[in-house]
Amino acid sequence: MNEPLFLTLDEVLQLHAESLEHFGGDEGIRDIGLIESAIATPRQGFGGQSLHPSPPSLCAWRFRVHDLEEALGQYLLYLPFLRGQEPDRRLYLAIPREAAQSMFEEPIGRGVLAEYNLRLLVFDPFKEVVVQWMPIP
Repeated sequence: MNEPLFLTLDEVLQLHAESLEHFGGDEGIRDIGLIESAIATPRQGFGGQSLHPSPPSLCAWRFRVHDLEEALGQYLLYLPFLRGQEPDRRLYLAIPREAAQSMFEEPIGRGVLAEYNLRLLVFDPFKEVVVQWMPIP
């Protein structure tokens, strides 16, 4: 299999300029660092090996991270409000079994668990049942 081709910062900025010209919109870049980070993500590796050996694995990883970002963001957004209403209640982040099995095997997922000291409610979305409490309530 051929090595994947990645866009450079200049290519992304050129595509941005062409899109603005064609579709309109506000000119300028809000945060060039975010663009550089997004460009670097697919190229990440460890020990000389790509973290994403194939395009499908990169896409699958990105969707798992996106789901985690969304769930964690909602959890952290509502956490202070819920603690204010019921300070003794134990709060759990509910995630599908597949996300728990794949995401929390990744370094980013393990780091999130440790950093935020999360309690997880793992559920099967097809059977609509809780399959695991982490830690057990």
